Amino acid sequence: MRFQLSSQKLSTQALQWRYFSLSCVSSPLVGAYLLGHTSASFGWKCLILSATGIPCPTCGMTRAFVEIARGNLRESLSYHGLGICVFVGFLLMTIHLCIEILTRRYLSSSLHDWLFNHKMGLVGWFLIVLLGYHGIRLAVFFTTGELTLNLAFI
Repeated sequence: MRFQLSSQKLSTQALQWRYFSLSCVSSPLVGAYLLGHTSASFGWKCLILSATGIPCPTCGMTRAFVEIARGNLRESLSYHGLGICVFVGFLLMTIHLCIEILTRRYLSSSLHDWLFNHKMGLVGWFLIVLLGYHGIRLAVFFTTGELTLNLAFI
């Protein structure tokens, strides 16, 4: 894979978009680090899980991120199987955006071009993988008896 800085400078609007994007993709990483290395605790629960008894597709992702920040990769897999992949994705996007902001130039790579210029794009592939994983996860929870429906909601 080859990376290349463009000779074209980022416009003011593109630079502002990079700053906004950087704050969005780096905040889960910073949050995971702070939750994993301070006395802060999880003060919230998943609303979908609380209301229905069915975990949402991202249930466990925050705990997985915290365990990754602590260096416990096996423990993170017990919370969410895609946690490591998503964490690495956020980390790579953070690095990519930092390079573009610091150099004020576009950074391109063959992987970046394929992910963002392909018909389905990154979001499409991610949703397919996430929903497939979620379906398998629900089936496992159902067969092991871990899935308890909130019949008052239904």
